[in-house]
Amino acid sequence: MKSEESECRFLEHHRSQLLTGLSRTTLWRLERAGAFPTRVQLGANSVGWRAEEVKAWIEGRPRAVTQARGR
Repeated sequence: MKSEESECRFLEHHRSQLLTGLSRTTLWRLERAGAFPTRVQLGANSVGWRAEEVKAWIEGRPRAVTQARGR
């Protein structure tokens, strides 16, 4: 049986951007405002986000509502 910590996956900047559709700057601003998960230092020159936290953030976002245009 694997421990919970060994199953933790991390997303680097580019992957977080692809999943959220947000720019690097927007992710940084949201994180600073406490509206996006906090990054984790992975090494001397790299950071990442816990995949399960980013996924929960995405699922917690309101869905876009599209209205049919009737003419």
